[in-house]
Amino acid sequence: MVGDLWLVCWRRDSKQRPAVIISNDSSNKFLNRVQVIPLTGKVDRLYPSEAYVTFNGKQNKAMADQLTTVSKSRLINICGELPERRRKMSHSFALPRRMSRRRFLWSTTSGLGGMAVVSGSAARVSSDGQTGCDYLKDLADNWNIVRPMLASRYHRLQHCFFHYVRNNWSGLSDQQQQGIKALNWAAPRAALNKAAWDKRAGRNALFWATDNGSGEDFLFYHRWMIAMVDELLAKKGKGPIQPWSDKDAIPPPKGGCPDEQVPDFTPRFENASDPKKPIDIEWLQLRVKEMKAPGFFWNKLNWWGQDFRDRSYLKSMTLGELGARLEMGVHNQMHVRWSAYPSNGSKLIRDEPDFRVKWDGPGYDALFDEYSSHVGPIFYRLHKWIDNRIEDWAEAHGREAVSVSTPHGFDWFQQGRWVDVAKPWTGAWGFEHSSPDEEEKRVATMLQVKDIMFPPETALLRISPAAREQRIISLRDMIM
Repeated sequence: MVGDLWLVCWRRDSKQRPAVIISNDSSNKFLNRVQVIPLTGKVDRLYPSEAYVTFNGKQNKAMADQLTTVSKSRLINICGELPERRRKMSHSFALPRRMSRRRFLWSTTSGLGGMAVVSGSAARVSSDGQTGCDYLKDLADNWNIVRPMLASRYHRLQHCFFHYVRNNWSGLSDQQQQGIKALNWAAPRAALNKAAWDKRAGRNALFWATDNGSGEDFLFYHRWMIAMVDELLAKKGKGPIQPWSDKDAIPPPKGGCPDEQVPDFTPRFENASDPKKPIDIEWLQLRVKEMKAPGFFWNKLNWWGQDFRDRSYLKSMTLGELGARLEMGVHNQMHVRWSAYPSNGSKLIRDEPDFRVKWDGPGYDALFDEYSSHVGPIFYRLHKWIDNRIEDWAEAHGREAVSVSTPHGFDWFQQGRWVDVAKPWTGAWGFEHSSPDEEEKRVATMLQVKDIMFPPETALLRISPAAREQRIISLRDMIM
C-alpha cells in the first residue's frame, strides 16, 4: 500500500483529492488509518517541502507540509502508484526516509522541508545563475538601486502614517478624526477596535480587528510595495524580491542566510528635547531581549510559520482575518526579532513624535520603526514571506478565491464570501507614480496629519504607566 495513490475524501464536506500513502505497510495492514500526503494541480509555485508528481498524465505537486492521518474509510479507490515504491527516490519524488529526532526537529524549522524533494533547486535563479543566499546577498549588495527612493521623506511618511492612522483610528478623538478626514487620510477600517464596554474617560481597551477587512488593507498595501520595488530592480536587471533565505521559511536560530542571523539590538530613543538623556523603557527592552532569544523561535515563530501554511486553518478564515492575524502576530514579532541598529552607526532610534529631517538619511533604516523599517532589504524578505501566505490562502479556498488583475502589476481577489473589501485602503495615494512637485505637496499634507496625531504638548514616551493607553500606538506596542 505504501506509495499508492488513492482518491481520498479529504473532508466530509469537500471534494475528493488524490493523495499518496506514506505510512509503512506493517502499520497499514493492522491499523484502521493511514498517513498520506495530498496532491494538488496548482503547480505554478513550488516550495521546499513540495515535489512535482505526475498523476493521470498531468503535473501535480505533493505537499509534504500537509502530511496527515486519515481513516481507511475515507479511501475511495486506488488511482495508481509511484515508481520505486518502497521509500526510494524516483527522478521527481522521494518519500520520507527514516528520520532521527534531530532531523525531524530541523525539518520543522522550514515548514517540514526535506520530507519531499525535487531534483534541482526550486529557488529563484538570477541572471548570473545565483540562487538562495547568494541571490539574496547580490540583491542586498545592489540595494542602492531602490534605497534612495525608499528613504525619501515622502515614502517614509507614507509608510509611517499608513500604520499610525490604522492602528490608532479607534482611539482618536472626534476632532482628530474629522481633521484627518479633511486631509483625505481617514482609515475606512481600523486595525484595532475599541471595546464597546470600555466607558472609562480617556482610556482605551483595544483589540485586534479581525472581522472588518482591515487585514486586506495591510496585505494589499505591502503587495503593492513589493511590486513597486520589483519594478525598479527589474530596470537594473535585478530581482525579484524573494522571502527569507530564498526558501520561504522563517530562519531558525543559527539558520538562514548570514545576514539573517538575529542581530543585537536594544531600543533606546533619542530625546529631542535633551539629546544627552536618551529615553529608556525597561519593559520594552526586556521584551525585545526575550523575543530575540532562541526559545522565542521554537515556542512561537516556528509554529506560526506552520499554522499559516496549514490549508485547513487557512480555509477557515477570510482574507481580512488572515491579514489581521498575520499583521498583529508573526509580522510584528519578526519586525522586532530582526531589528538592528541603523546602518548609519547610530545606537539611538527615533522617538514617535520626532519627524525632524535628521532621520531622513538613507542610513536610518531601523526595522523597529515604521518611519524607517521599509528602507532596508530585510523588510522585503519578511514581507515576501507574508505575501506568500496569501497564495497559500488562495490555494486553500480554491475556486472560491477569484483572482483579478489590478492596474498596479499584480493580481488581487474579487470581493465575495471570503473577501470583504472591494477596494483596499492604501493611504491617501498608494504607490502611484507622482512628480516631485506632487510629492512635495503630499509631504505637506502628511505633516498636517502628524500635527493632528501628535499635539506639540504631548511627550508620549514620558507619560505615566497609568496613562499609557492614551498614547499613539505603534509597532513597539504590539509585541506583547
